[in-house]
Amino acid sequence: MNKYSWVKKISKDIKISKKNHLYKDILESNIIIGINTIAMVLGLVAKKKVISCIDANKKCELPHKKIIYFKNILKTNTLLL
Repeated sequence: MNKYSWVKKISKDIKISKKNHLYKDILESNIIIGINTIAMVLGLVAKKKVISCIDANKKCELPHKKIIYFKNILKTNTLLL
C-alpha cells in the first residue's frame, strides 16, 4: 500500500503510475493535479489541464496563468471534464 492508494477509492478512472517516465505518463493523462511540482509545468507544456490542489489559504508558487486552482472549482461548482 502506498501513500496515494486512498485516491483510487475516489474513482476507478484515477490511475497511479508506477513507471519512471514522468513525461510519458503526462502525455497519457487528461488532467495533471499537484501542488508546486515540475509535473504541473510539464503538463502545461503538453497542453493538459493542470490543477493546483494547494491549500485554499496559500497560492501556487508556479507563475503560470493556465494553472486552475481546485479551490476555485469548489467555489464555482464547475466540472472540468
